[in-house]
Amino acid sequence: MKITKRQLRRIIREAVNPAFGPEIPLTPSGDVDIDVLTDEQLDHYEEGFNDAAEGLEPRDTMTLRRIEDKAPLDQMYDAGYSDGNKQAKHSGGIR
Repeated sequence: MKITKRQLRRIIREAVNPAFGPEIPLTPSGDVDIDVLTDEQLDHYEEGFNDAAEGLEPRDTMTLRRIEDKAPLDQMYDAGYSDGNKQAKHSGGIR
């Protein structure tokens, strides 16, 4: 069975950070590429990021459903929440 480079990148991305589903555009370093997000996507990403940075519980999109079964905007929130959580831990902001 052969897989494409794109499929391999998606598999690696999801293995490295399962919060990032197939709808999340990434930079080559694996970070969310916020420069290519639409305004609506960016709003959801920032909402998730801010919720995590402030130590709030995630909204109900953070479920055990498979990433690819989630709506793209829910994937954006999850990615933002994941990034905000990492940022808060590194800066000592988690309560």
